[in-house]
Amino acid sequence: MNKNLLYKYFKGECTESETQQVLQWYAKVNADKELNQEIDEVFNRNVDNYTWDKEGTLKDILIQIEDKEGGFAEKKEILNIAPYRKKRPYFLVRVAAIVSFLLVACSLLWLLSHNKEVKQNNQLVVSSEIDYITKQTTKGQKNKLTLPDGSQIILNAASKLRFANSFSTDKERIVYLEGEAFFDVARDTSRPFVIYTQATATRVLGTSFNINAYRDNPAVSVAVVSGEVQVKRLESKQPVQPINLVSGEKAICDVKNEVQIKKTTFSYDREIVWKDGTLTFYKEDFETVAKKLEMWFGKKIIIQKKNIKNDFTGTYHNKSLKVVLEGISYVLDFDYVINEEKIIIK
Repeated sequence: MNKNLLYKYFKGECTESETQQVLQWYAKVNADKELNQEIDEVFNRNVDNYTWDKEGTLKDILIQIEDKEGGFAEKKEILNIAPYRKKRPYFLVRVAAIVSFLLVACSLLWLLSHNKEVKQNNQLVVSSEIDYITKQTTKGQKNKLTLPDGSQIILNAASKLRFANSFSTDKERIVYLEGEAFFDVARDTSRPFVIYTQATATRVLGTSFNINAYRDNPAVSVAVVSGEVQVKRLESKQPVQPINLVSGEKAICDVKNEVQIKKTTFSYDREIVWKDGTLTFYKEDFETVAKKLEMWFGKKIIIQKKNIKNDFTGTYHNKSLKVVLEGISYVLDFDYVINEEKIIIK
């Protein structure tokens, strides 16, 4: 393959016959191996000192390769790699063999140039890249957000949400979540709302629901308060069917084990009242209680006492740290000291 023609293809400048020539070459049995070498040389020659957002790039590719029925393409089949794995930029084109060379090649041009190229009246128009906004909370913080489409989000402690500064030209409203958030999505049947976590993609038109997707959690959970959502696993060697949830139902997706997504029910008072300022415990061991207190109040807890009772249940609505600790310590029989940065359990 002529390297100049290949680079011309990336730039979107090929004629119809030249495009056909590139695609016919790519259809050859040995095109994958040859393509790797070609792309490597082209990138080394034209994209010096380029850095890229691994997480954003992987998810952007996923977004662009949704299937024609509107569901989500299988991430494992498309990328055949673990999420966020370090690769040279040319791997994005290499994986296109599984879907469409044309689709991913065009995506590469957008990602590398940080611009979108659009033809209007046979003229090439370059528009500026989409600006993404990231909102993040620390332990002890919560944040209420209003997205460009009017959707309302409550971000729980130690969580992060990434979204475009405008959804006006997008076919879908895409956000990326790490942590926990409650979503009240503005209804728009022409532009589905999609939330990506490290293991799932949740697709809605307009509804309210909670997603818990902290990095150290063994599973991602999606609990629906109103409306209907679709939850799909992003990575799996074996086919895993997406599931639909309605009000009162909850999906649990194991992050490490590639099993079917579990559907169950949930208690609003136990799982979602955090957004209303209510801290709840239900038959929980003290280690779990301590982790919740750390997240809720933003203070490190050091446990010095051994054999503290487990199976604690309690509810605290808009209570101070001291009030909460007084109640828990009375039931579980321990003393405590509150310093500026930590709590010592004795």
